[in-house]
Amino acid sequence: MVTIRTSQRHAVTIQGTCRAGTEPRRPISLLDISEDGCRFFETQSRLKIGQSVSLGIQQIGPFEATVVWKDDALVGVRFAKPMYGPIFDHIRNQLDNPEWRPEPA
Repeated sequence: MVTIRTSQRHAVTIQGTCRAGTEPRRPISLLDISEDGCRFFETQSRLKIGQSVSLGIQQIGPFEATVVWKDDALVGVRFAKPMYGPIFDHIRNQLDNPEWRPEPA
């Protein structure tokens, strides 16, 4: 399946959470975001393509999304609804923390 991107991606470093079904929320690191979706890193990802997930981006959300691709611990999702412009701008411009690094395992 070919995914056609309809909005520009923006590189970010933002902590968030991901929940699939009734599983507990797991920490994620957002790597890029657009109004239509995002790419994130999850250390122990068991997500599958086509699976529905709920994302929290710091204290904002939940954002319902579908997994559209996966490559080991990297996951790409498409939001169920495009993100509202002012919320997207706030996330991209105010929550991005390029200095943050995950704690060593």
